[in-house]
Amino acid sequence: MTKVISLFNQAGGQGKTVLTLNLGYHLTLRGHRVLLVDMDGQASLTRQAGVRTPGKLESSIFEALIDLKKKIPMITGIHDMDWIPANGKLYTLDFELANTDKTAIRLTKRLEPLKKKYDWILIDCPPSLDMKSVNALMASDYFLVPVETAEKGTQGLGDMLGTISSILKMGNAGIRPAGVVPNMYSKRETACKYYLEKIEGIFGQHMKVFPPIPRRTDFQYAWGNCKPLKDINPKNEALVIFDQICDHLETL
Repeated sequence: MTKVISLFNQAGGQGKTVLTLNLGYHLTLRGHRVLLVDMDGQASLTRQAGVRTPGKLESSIFEALIDLKKKIPMITGIHDMDWIPANGKLYTLDFELANTDKTAIRLTKRLEPLKKKYDWILIDCPPSLDMKSVNALMASDYFLVPVETAEKGTQGLGDMLGTISSILKMGNAGIRPAGVVPNMYSKRETACKYYLEKIEGIFGQHMKVFPPIPRRTDFQYAWGNCKPLKDINPKNEALVIFDQICDHLETL
C-alpha cells in the first residue's frame, strides 16, 4: 500500500529538501518504488533532478494543480526515482485557486491515480503555510519534521503543531506523525546540545525523535553535484541515521 509523507516545517532552512532526496534514495536502495513531489516555488528539489532552469519547464506541478485534466509532468529515472517538478509559478497558486472548488485537495486528486505505481510518495513542502503546504498535508498519510538544532529551528514549532491541528479539522483526520529529525547538529557546540534537548522536550512524548543528523561538508558537495549523500561519501555517519529513519518508515 502506498504511503504518502510530507516533509514539513513552516520555517525555512531546516533541511527538508536534503532529507527528501536522501530518504527517497535510501528507500529505492531497499527495493521500493519512489516518487518525489516538489511543492516549493524555490524548486530546490527539482534542481536536484538536474533541471538547471526550472522556470523554463513547459509544465510543472503548478499546471497540474490548476487544471486537473492536464497531464502530470514527470522526470523519470533520476537516482532510480521519479520526480514531479516545480518552479516559481507555485508562488501564485493561492491567487490562481481563489475562485476554484475544493482547493485544499487538488494534490490529493492528482496523486491518487499514481499510487498504484509507487510504494512511497515523498512531498517536499515549502517553508510557509499556504495552499501549497495545505495541499501537501491533506494528501499525506504522515508528516516528517526536519528541525535545525538552533534557535531558528525551534522558534516556530508551536505554530507548526497548530497547523497540523488545523489539517485534522479540515478533513485529513488520518494524518499521523512519522517523527522529528533534528538536523545540522554539532556535538562540539553547546548551543546545538541545548536545542536538541529542547526539541526532544517538545516532541519526545508525542512522536519519535530520531538521532540528530550531523553537520558535514559532504552535504554541500552532494548538493552541488545533485547527488544523494551516499554517492559522495558512502562512509558518512549520517547515512546510518537515514537508514534508521527508513527502518521506522517501513514499520508505519
